[in-house]
Amino acid sequence: MKEFLYTEDSDKSDFPYNRTLMFGEGLFSTFRYKSKLPDNFISHLERLKDSARMLNIKHPGDIYIESVLERAIKNSPFESDDLTIKLLVLIEGDPSYGALPEKSKLLISIKEFSGINKAISLTLSKNPRFSSDTLIEHKTTNYFFNVIEKRVAIARGFDDSILINEKGLITETTSGNLFWVKGDKVFTPHLRNGLLPGITRGYVIEKLKENKIKVVEDDFEVGSILFPEAIFITNSVHTMIEVENIGNMIQPTLTNKLFPDIKQLFL
Repeated sequence: MKEFLYTEDSDKSDFPYNRTLMFGEGLFSTFRYKSKLPDNFISHLERLKDSARMLNIKHPGDIYIESVLERAIKNSPFESDDLTIKLLVLIEGDPSYGALPEKSKLLISIKEFSGINKAISLTLSKNPRFSSDTLIEHKTTNYFFNVIEKRVAIARGFDDSILINEKGLITETTSGNLFWVKGDKVFTPHLRNGLLPGITRGYVIEKLKENKIKVVEDDFEVGSILFPEAIFITNSVHTMIEVENIGNMIQPTLTNKLFPDIKQLFL
């Protein structure tokens, strides 16, 4: 997949983005751009700002981000107006790992959107996700845990991995938040178990509740998913991705009682 990288960095330092490269100190947010910015773009900006404040990272400012993004899209070599965009806030500063960041620089990654046209398969993570890790709440460039688990899943013949925490409870996948449908309810792990409070996760929960569909957020072991009508993942690029099996053991019944109505809400 071709990628276009755009920056307006005119300060040519000897070691650009050194703290991001050495320590994974940086932030990002990814979304789908379909002829226009997504309706929830302000939520992406707010999350970047909140994470920058919590992690003591220099925030470039909303107006600057929007203006650079506009120019990046204008300069993109892609003819399609259906794109996947990643905003990255990269950090420079003193190379001592305990030092505070001195500068932040914006990098825009743009790819042509590539949809997922089939249900995917999931396995269980090899390594535990620790629910008390505060970095889980933020989208940082320190992403290697997810990379490792994604590679393990592919090596096992699956598409992605469900991350299990130190208590043996479900959290999320490496690429999105996890939901499943049983009876007249939709289930998803509670944030306290160690998962990203995804923007699309919040939108889906709100939309389901608006349509009188009960959502249960709680602590779940893998066995809680047995005999679901449907399983799906949510993220800001694909919105909803259906799951066909977990570990070649758990499969949705596809009885089409509630899930067709749910899908219709997000078309």
